[in-house]
Amino acid sequence: MVLLAMLFACTSGSEDAVERIAPTEVPGLLARASPEVHIVALWAMWCGPCLEEVEVLRTLRKRGARVSLVNIDSQAQYERKAAPWLAERDWSSVGMYRLDARDPVTALSRAVPDWGGGLPYTVVLRPNG
Repeated sequence: MVLLAMLFACTSGSEDAVERIAPTEVPGLLARASPEVHIVALWAMWCGPCLEEVEVLRTLRKRGARVSLVNIDSQAQYERKAAPWLAERDWSSVGMYRLDARDPVTALSRAVPDWGGGLPYTVVLRPNG
């Protein structure tokens, strides 16, 4: 019984670290003021350059930048590839989000017209806006 509770806590803890975000909330995240440099990146597992950039952003977080990562994989792709990949790495202090949409690319294109559909898409905000 105790082992089962520990297993459940470990499994749910990694998922809890990734917050679901509605496409309509992304523009607010892209404009959110912070006392430090704030880097917001849209990424997906199928985007090789995104995976390289995410690793660099983890390093920048350790140097004091605020980092928020928004995964735009489909539900199936997220569960099959992104979740295990994320579980293998330390994401402490990184804002991790997963786009909550049936068709993430279409939904994000509507919510963030300036996006244009390319990845990686990274916005660097100076301190306090």
